[in-house]
Amino acid sequence: MAVGWGALEADGTRPVVGLFDPAGITPAAGFTASVADLAKFASWTFRLASSGEEEVLRPSTLREMQRVHYISPDWETSWGLGFSVRQEGGTTVVGHGGACPGYRSVLMLAPSEGMGVAVAMNAMDDPGGIARGIAALVKARGEAAPFDPVAGVDLADYAGVYSGQPWNSDFMLIPWAGGLTWLDPDAVEPARALWRLKPLGGDRFRVVTDKGAEREAVTFERDAAGQVRAIRRHANLSPRLRGL
Repeated sequence: MAVGWGALEADGTRPVVGLFDPAGITPAAGFTASVADLAKFASWTFRLASSGEEEVLRPSTLREMQRVHYISPDWETSWGLGFSVRQEGGTTVVGHGGACPGYRSVLMLAPSEGMGVAVAMNAMDDPGGIARGIAALVKARGEAAPFDPVAGVDLADYAGVYSGQPWNSDFMLIPWAGGLTWLDPDAVEPARALWRLKPLGGDRFRVVTDKGAEREAVTFERDAAGQVRAIRRHANLSPRLRGL
């Protein structure tokens, strides 16, 4: 298992957390799994619901588990049987979180969309925010209208982490629906206001806002070996720190 770490201290460090013994609450906190295990569990729930055939559980049992049975008096918490049930942007999301000293996790399932997101971390931060950000990125990618391909442009050449100094933190450029898009790894909502780069040919791209408006052109610069070393925008140069 990965070493567990506690919450951030005032000086930015984290204390190491010793292995947690659930003892008397083993049924509630004694299960250890990887995100791959959780993904397989998510796939099983979707398969069970769509096949209509019994596989460990009856599909009707799963439906009972994933419908609301309890709502707290303040209307803030709703639960099925073993699953939380809530609305996220008009989509019903069921799942459950996990936590013990040094570790936190969450599994979020959208049965109507057949999509699940699993996040596990060895630190006492919020996995739910990360899971929602991942789900929003997947949805945004699926809804993105692709740019027409441009001959001779290999989007992988430009993918990487770039310096945002002195104005912003480092950012990522990744291939996205026939072009490139900016991603801020530290953003609370990484799918919000996704601006894109439309290929124009050569090392030139056009900035396209999340509303579809076309803006200025940007240019990538290469070193003597032909490797992309920076992006130039508004005469400002952002060095490429590393590839993806």
